[in-house]
Amino acid sequence: MIKIAVYGKGGIGKSTTVSNVAAVFASQGLRVMQIGCDPKADSTVLLRHGEKVETVLDLVRTRKENFTLEEMVKEGFAGVCCVEAGGPSPGLGCAGRGIIATFQLLEDLKLFETYKPDVVLYEEGLDSVTMQAAIHFISEAEILIIGGTSLAVYPAAGLLNYVPRTAEVYLIDPKPVDTHTSRSIHVIQKGASEGVAELKKKLLL
Repeated sequence: MIKIAVYGKGGIGKSTTVSNVAAVFASQGLRVMQIGCDPKADSTVLLRHGEKVETVLDLVRTRKENFTLEEMVKEGFAGVCCVEAGGPSPGLGCAGRGIIATFQLLEDLKLFETYKPDVVLYEEGLDSVTMQAAIHFISEAEILIIGGTSLAVYPAAGLLNYVPRTAEVYLIDPKPVDTHTSRSIHVIQKGASEGVAELKKKLLL
């Protein structure tokens, strides 16, 4: 199982990028799971033809423990398993703690053991309250994709310190980016759509 974390500021095409990568992997015959980690809970909408997935945290709030994995995991395009962590409304409460609680619950329910994905994609909308959750995801990633954000901007840039040394890091941005780091980063200097197409070729070599 390969875990891929994608982060970046809002409005730069993270959901589109992640959904396209998920669709490509699934079309190649791989078992793919996409997990949205943003309180807006819209990461998987494209894969679901506009239909939202009920979030894990909403299920916990309304149903306590009276729900199943099948109610949290919905099928999207090409069989992609879609999950939305959910969280509080922007500016209210700590999204990071909520997401971490979600992942503890999914672990307890044996999400990965049940669905046995080949590839897990995490889409993370990054702000100060979700840093702790982002560090958790990124520290386990084997591939990190960074979309449309400068590596000179903190705290986002500091996340590179938590990426395993064995992980591959790809940065997609149409503008020149000074990586400000000694580690190897594969820079794809293109917009989201063209960048995803090139990334697909690299990952499927």
